[in-house]
Amino acid sequence: MDERAHPPGEHDEAERKLANVLDEAERKVAQFYQAQGYSDALRELLKLRGPIDQFFLDVLVMAEDAAARDRRLKLLRRVQRLFLGGWDFSQVSCLPLFPDSNPSLKESTTTVGKALGPSLRASA
Repeated sequence: MDERAHPPGEHDEAERKLANVLDEAERKVAQFYQAQGYSDALRELLKLRGPIDQFFLDVLVMAEDAAARDRRLKLLRRVQRLFLGGWDFSQVSCLPLFPDSNPSLKESTTTVGKALGPSLRASA
């Protein structure tokens, strides 16, 4: 799939809305990543939930129209790149779903949750 963005005039209204939100988020998140402001970057990324949810309510991504499908998939690739651009998920640990089933996991900690939790709660 060609990853170049479509000109804004080719997008329908729902696509334009998401594209505009992504334009702004990409700029802000890049600045936060550059300054190693990962908590700020995460807060900015979390603001995308509503616009992304609305996009899925408004459009059928896998539309029969190949041009519409291609545009929508490219928008979603932008979302993916934005979310994966500043994080090394191999460094993330989390609590097991059933810690009692494995005693060695009982002492697991949520590294990201401990690091970001207080700052995210404070800004909410």
